[in-house]
Amino acid sequence: MSFNTTANHPTNRPNYVEITHHTDRHAITIAYSYATPIGFQASAYANGRSFVRVNDWGPTTGRHLNEWHPNHSKHHRIPGDEFLRHLSDAMQATFAPAPAEVAR
Repeated sequence: MSFNTTANHPTNRPNYVEITHHTDRHAITIAYSYATPIGFQASAYANGRSFVRVNDWGPTTGRHLNEWHPNHSKHHRIPGDEFLRHLSDAMQATFAPAPAEVAR
């Protein structure tokens, strides 16, 4: 499996970044506030739905959450532990080998 990674700084500030990992078959984009994942979207998980966690920190992370998904209702944000479970599952779905690769 091959993959590449791209980073995007949409606010031109180093404390907010969106990193996309592309594999041969799938992609996942993870938004970070500083070093903390705060949102993600994966083509191989939950039909590409976006996930956003609640703001457990402060106003700067709140701005980053709004930057990641400006039209996402705060009522749809999920607790951190649930978010991390979804992120882990999405990473596994994104980087799982294709069935032909498993058989080798």
